[in-house]
Amino acid sequence: MWTYAQSHQGRFPADDRDGAIAGGTWETLDVSRMRYRYVPARKAGVGSGIVAYEPGQFGERRLALCADGEVREMNSDQILEGEQQ
Repeated sequence: MWTYAQSHQGRFPADDRDGAIAGGTWETLDVSRMRYRYVPARKAGVGSGIVAYEPGQFGERRLALCADGEVREMNSDQILEGEQQ
């Protein structure tokens, strides 16, 4: 994601179907291979809004990748708030 952003004025892909990022990157490591949920229109290093997070089937507390590069454990309310930042 950050490599992509470096060559796109700091922007992450417009959507999670961008062929520049390998399809498997969007899949969880779970045997289900469910896709991470993606939040478009973020820029690398700008704010701490969520870029991608584990789907709801992973439970109330899930991991989320944030625009500042941090991976945080968040509950559903925090994820909803982070999507809107």
